[in-house]
Amino acid sequence: MKIDVLLFARAGEIAQSDRVAVEVAESATVQDVADALFGTIPGLRDAGLPLLWSVNNDFATLDTVICQSDVLACFPPVSGG
Repeated sequence: MKIDVLLFARAGEIAQSDRVAVEVAESATVQDVADALFGTIPGLRDAGLPLLWSVNNDFATLDTVICQSDVLACFPPVSGG
């Protein structure tokens, strides 16, 4: 299935895009999407960024199962003050 991943902050800068489509199997997990994303944009893995993930606007773990209608986003941790 095709999944669009929204990219924020440094992740989007490295990808030179705010959105990337990846292909994963049915019943894929966030980890599967991450692996596909790193395969599409090796610079994300090479940068060594710790990335957080959300599915449908909720924080997600790498073992979260996704479906085609889900909205995924990846972003590095942010801090504020």
